[in-house]
Amino acid sequence: MTLAGVSTGAGKAVLSYVRECAAAQEAGVFGASFRTSSEYAALANETMSHATELEDDSVPDLIYSVGIFPSVLALGEKLHVSGKEVIEAFVIAWDIAGKLSLPLIQMGGLSRGMAPAFCSIGIAASSAKMLNLGAEKTTMALSVAASHTHWLILSQTGTGSHLFEAGLAGRNGIASAMLANHGLRGQPDIMEMP
Repeated sequence: MTLAGVSTGAGKAVLSYVRECAAAQEAGVFGASFRTSSEYAALANETMSHATELEDDSVPDLIYSVGIFPSVLALGEKLHVSGKEVIEAFVIAWDIAGKLSLPLIQMGGLSRGMAPAFCSIGIAASSAKMLNLGAEKTTMALSVAASHTHWLILSQTGTGSHLFEAGLAGRNGIASAMLANHGLRGQPDIMEMP
């Protein structure tokens, strides 16, 4: 999916933007012959993965792999973590994203458009794990990620903006963990609030 997404309109636009940012060369961008920061690699790779619309929405939680795999791989590459740690990070991200979506689905209050929001929080948790953050900083990473989940649920299907949602989930999840590691704080009980 990702390699096919390189030649799409959304893929080309995001690749052009990411290349122009000239960020630190920490992780590869699939099919693009350049490296960038882990956040920008997640942004580009997740957008391109979603660009073909061939992703696998899982049932019953409606989470998709294009919103998780590229981010975990990008940060894992930057940190030089083992394959075992990458698999563990993927499981953490998927489990958290899925568990957050299930109660809303059961109440009838979730649409497919919420997957990026839950992926951001899951990726923040898996990024915190790969960064070896303690309980307090991991809690802050989740809180910061919750601030990135305010997407409008109006359908952008058929536009590049819709495809970009997956990229934002990855970039925001990684950035949330890194910001928490640098001391950015949020509400520690954000997940318990009504």
